[in-house]
Amino acid sequence: DSFYLTFPDPTRLEMYFLPKGISRDYRPEISERLAIANGVGETKLVEDKSGKLSAIVDASTDVTVLVRTLFFPGWVGFIDTHTMPIRNDRGLIALDVPKGLHLLELEFQETPVRRLGNSISLLSLFFIVGWIVRMLPKIRMGKKTMPQ
Repeated sequence: DSFYLTFPDPTRLEMYFLPKGISRDYRPEISERLAIANGVGETKLVEDKSGKLSAIVDASTDVTVLVRTLFFPGWVGFIDTHTMPIRNDRGLIALDVPKGLHLLELEFQETPVRRLGNSISLLSLFFIVGWIVRMLPKIRMGKKTMPQ
């Protein structure tokens, strides 16, 4: 039991790989899911899933929206269905939104490196299954010829 009492919490931020620009002792400055960092406006969260976030931004001036999601390659930002650049703001995702009422969307997409890794994994799986299928008759034949 003492092992479990002293085991580090696996749900803490320190237990995972972190994006560039963020230290292991990092704690987000904002407590809400998204907030206006610069400018005047309001945000209303519409959808919040693991790979997609949607929000309504009503900006009286040009604003910077800070999203409490770690910045990793693969996140793509959209304002009113138009692709918008996102940036790393001390480890979190930041987007510049123009004045007015807008639909902000963030979507996590595959990067070329992830696609390559997935392709290699899939090819490896096919190779292993093919090898097993090819070896199965030899294994069965070996069992029949063994003396008992």
